[in-house]
Parts: sequence; C-alpha cells; structure tokens
Amino acid sequence: MGLIKNDRQLAITRGVRDGLREVVAKLKAKYVRGPKWRLVSAGPLGMVEQLEGEIREYLWLKKATPAQVMRRYRVVAMSDVGPFLARLRIASQLTQADLARRVGCHQPDIARIEDADYEGHSASTLKAIAEALGVEIVLGARPGPRPKQVG
Repeated sequence: MGLIKNDRQLAITRGVRDGLREVVAKLKAKYVRGPKWRLVSAGPLGMVEQLEGEIREYLWLKKATPAQVMRRYRVVAMSDVGPFLARLRIASQLTQADLARRVGCHQPDIARIEDADYEGHSASTLKAIAEALGVEIVLGARPGPRPKQVG
C-alpha cells in the first residue's frame, strides 16, 4: 500500500483492513491457535498491522501542522521527496487540486509528483510546490554507498 493521501483512500484502506480482519477471524475459528494458526495467520496479521499504521499516520497528518511534519521527517532522501510533499500538503489541509491551483498546474501533475516511484522532479517544480506549502527545500548530502567505477 503506502501513504494514504486523501479520505477516499482512507475509506478504501479501512475496508481492506476490515476484510483482512474477517479473514483472520475465519482462520482463527478453523485453526484454533497452535503452529498451523501461526503459519496461516502471520501474513494477514502483518498486513492488518501495516494498514493500521498507514491509517494512524494519515489521521495524524490531518491534525498535524507542516512544522510538526518537518520535525518528524527532518531528513528526506530524494527518493522520498514526493511522499514528503504529500505529507506537508495533507498537514496544510490542502487537496491535490488546491495545491495545483496554488502552483499553477493540474491535479494529475501533483499526484504524479507525490508518487513514490516518480523520479522526474525538477528543481523549479519542487521550489514552486514548496513555496505554495510555505516551506523551503534545502539540499544536503551524507555518505552513501560506494561510488560505481566507470570505465
């Protein structure tokens, strides 16, 4: 799953979690604890736990301020910029459409930028989004994996 970005996704995630809870209840009735119970329930229970964590985070973000989000996520890797901006947007009580209007683009553009798999962020786009959210993006560096040898 991943980061819940709006109330529709929250409702879907809760539905999936509740469905998994029903599966766990049926497994519990069938296997009545013991080694088989642990084997067959581990996956669904882990998924329920993951979904509950995502729900908790979204509900926290809806109540949080952007300053609280920045304190919780002090350092963000480039690969996490999109989800970080989504967290700031949610804490700012903005929809993707609201943010798009502030930035001067369209809602699908914001959705794409917030996607964890998107890697086409331009500096000017990130700056415009940050300004619309009332924050500044600062570039930093830290030791990473060994550099690749070229040639």
